[in-house]
Amino acid sequence: MEYSGTVTKILQNYPSIFEIEAADCFNRLLHPAISKVIEFAGNLCFGRETKYHDEICLLLNAVLQSSCIFKQNATFGELFYGIEYKYESQEHLRLKKALLAAYSIIPGYAEAKAKTRQGPSTLWHIISYVVSLNKLLHAIMKFLYILRYTKSPSLATEALKISIQNSNPFSEGNSSSFLIMSFEAFAFLLNFLQWWYNSDAVKSIPSLPNPMLEKLGSFSEIGSNQRSCPICLEIPTLSTALSTSGYVFCFKCINGYLKKYGHCPVTRYPADFADLIRIYDH
Repeated sequence: MEYSGTVTKILQNYPSIFEIEAADCFNRLLHPAISKVIEFAGNLCFGRETKYHDEICLLLNAVLQSSCIFKQNATFGELFYGIEYKYESQEHLRLKKALLAAYSIIPGYAEAKAKTRQGPSTLWHIISYVVSLNKLLHAIMKFLYILRYTKSPSLATEALKISIQNSNPFSEGNSSSFLIMSFEAFAFLLNFLQWWYNSDAVKSIPSLPNPMLEKLGSFSEIGSNQRSCPICLEIPTLSTALSTSGYVFCFKCINGYLKKYGHCPVTRYPADFADLIRIYDH
């Protein structure tokens, strides 16, 4: 079964829609992930976010994608999932690669700028519509690719008469190198940072309220050698300790207080009936 699956993969020699979608998702996450790194670096070095934040992201993303397209014949996300371009014609090859690099970074940059624009602007509204139209056309191309009506799931590659195929991991041009492995590890780190900042699970942990001893009134007169109930100031009857604070109260006093206020009357720490410990005198 494993052998037949491998043979089928080789004979087809074209990526599945799942590999394509994963590569596209990888490429889309690069801009916001790099953005988080730049934001952190700006706050660390200058104490604030840099003025040309999105432009720096665009430049770094352009360097990365251009390097992958010109040297490895695929975008960074496609390289990660073993996809490469197949050119029907070698004419104007460098121009085609440059256009592919531009198409891989400009939509993400335009979308990020459109989301962070300030005030109404006709230009950015138009750009937002263009970005949405590009997403729609991209989805249509993927649907046509699934039906095998086209050899490319991208509008840009289809216009440039470029198809995609599975790369040969044993070929000299695609052999694993330390540089590519480092890029892949770096990309994983960037995507992890993006998930970390956007995850709903990452929330500030609520801390216990600080003791408010200065507002305790008569309770502030209680010393460390406590012998009286902090509430009624009498010798405790049915002595009961509160585990969250260690103070000893009358059972009746502390039980009624917790029902009404839900915290220790001395330290103000949250407490309930389950925190009461009965003390038996001998």
